[in-house]
Amino acid sequence: MSMISWPFPIQLELSRPWWLLGLAVLPGLVYYFSRSLVDLVRWQRLLSLGLRGAIVILLILCLAGLSLVRPTRDLFVVFAADRSASVGEQGNQAIAAYLAKAVPHPRDRTIGVRVFRK
Repeated sequence: MSMISWPFPIQLELSRPWWLLGLAVLPGLVYYFSRSLVDLVRWQRLLSLGLRGAIVILLILCLAGLSLVRPTRDLFVVFAADRSASVGEQGNQAIAAYLAKAVPHPRDRTIGVRVFRK
């Protein structure tokens, strides 16, 4: 994943940056419009070209996986609990006791529990 840094506090990330190669179609779009036989007024042709170019750019950015990255100082805790039959009743009680002890003070963090059963 590649990060894009700006002078202001916004970070963008591209998860599939190779899709940016699709921007190579923009010169072809301009060439097509310069050779077009469409009978439009000049400002209409430029507006049409600009809007179609913007649509192509936005589509390529979507395919490239553009996303906004916001750093956080919040603490996230995820517990993985095995509740399968092989653990037994005593193990399940120990898991429940540990989670009850860990979870009651979630003021400064976000807590999640992922239970596995098989």
